[in-house]
Amino acid sequence: MLMGCKMELRDNQAMPDNPKTELIARLNKAFAGSGLNKSQLAKACDVSDQAVQGWFRVGTISREKAQLAAEAMNVGADWLYFGSGKEKANSGGLSPVGKLGGEMFEKLGKEDQRLVRDLMNRLLGDSK
Repeated sequence: MLMGCKMELRDNQAMPDNPKTELIARLNKAFAGSGLNKSQLAKACDVSDQAVQGWFRVGTISREKAQLAAEAMNVGADWLYFGSGKEKANSGGLSPVGKLGGEMFEKLGKEDQRLVRDLMNRLLGDSK
C-alpha cells in the first residue's frame, strides 16, 4: 500500500491520506451521538454484529452499508463515507430511537397499540 497516495473515488472526491483511521473516527463519532447500540446498528444495516465490529476495528465498509449506517445514525452519508459534506443528516424524520420505537409499536396487536396510545396521551396531557 502506498502511503500518502490519494485515490479518486467520484466527482473529484479523494480518499484522505489515512482513510481507514479517519473512517473509524467518523464511525465512532456518529455512533456516540446515535443513541443506538451496535446490535441495533447491525439490524438497521442488515448485517451481523460481527460485521459492524469489523467496521469499527478495521475501517472498511461498503458504500451501500455506509448509506444505511448513516441513515440509522442520522448523519450525512458523504460525511460518513468520504469525510466531506454535511455531518448531520437533514432531520426531517425520526431519531434512531424514535424509529426503533415505531418499529416496536408496529409489532404490537391492535388492542396493545390502542393501550399504548391511551397511555401516551395521558402521560403527555393530550385530551383525545
